[in-house]
Amino acid sequence: VLIINSDITEHKQLEEQFLRAQRQESLGSLVSGIAHDLNNALVPIIIGVEILEAESLSEDAASMLRTMQSSARRSAEMVKQMLLFARGGESSKSSINPAQLLKEMDKIIADTFPKSVNCQVHAENNLHPVSAVPTQIHQVLMNLCVNARDAMSGPGNLTLTVGNEHLDEPQAAQLTGARAGDFVCFSVMDTGTGIPPEQLETIFQPFFTTKAPDKGTGLGLSTCLAIVKKHGGFIVVPSQVATRTKFK
Repeated sequence: VLIINSDITEHKQLEEQFLRAQRQESLGSLVSGIAHDLNNALVPIIIGVEILEAESLSEDAASMLRTMQSSARRSAEMVKQMLLFARGGESSKSSINPAQLLKEMDKIIADTFPKSVNCQVHAENNLHPVSAVPTQIHQVLMNLCVNARDAMSGPGNLTLTVGNEHLDEPQAAQLTGARAGDFVCFSVMDTGTGIPPEQLETIFQPFFTTKAPDKGTGLGLSTCLAIVKKHGGFIVVPSQVATRTKFK
């Protein structure tokens, strides 16, 4: 009797990476086509909002209209960036106001999230100047906030903070992908169920998700990480199971 024991773990990992790469390539082609259709669909919405602005509206209706206009224009900008990405182009950076970005997120959350979600925003004074693609940073915050909302099945608190942070060499060495220096740190924290320690290594992998098939694609966190890395930053997740989740 001849027994041959072969470890095919590496082969399986390479096969999985190849299949994932193929899926992403197909998804890129699909996104390019969808982006064109979305752009055409957003035009009448933006025009309609501009027409409604001339009407006599209540304060609540006018506030919702402003939110609709801001969201529609951001969506149009995201579509534009998707097309640039599909064609291999680069989106231009500009100086952004981190505190103002959190205020905008707070407004969107108040208008669109369940009333059981209590959102609090904290911004330090004298924040470092930040050069970034505004819509991409907005996309990162939106993805994290939506994940936080989904992690809280009932009433919960969602806390958004931004402040200056300095990392020295020893501190940076303890964090994956980090480097020493001065940073502006965005933080999104919820009071949901937390993330099991065994999943922390895989949450940023494309298509990984614990949500039902009709609830998520598994691309939100991988997109967040790609955007943050592109801006010279990194993400830290000091999660505590059944207590809270915090993304920094």
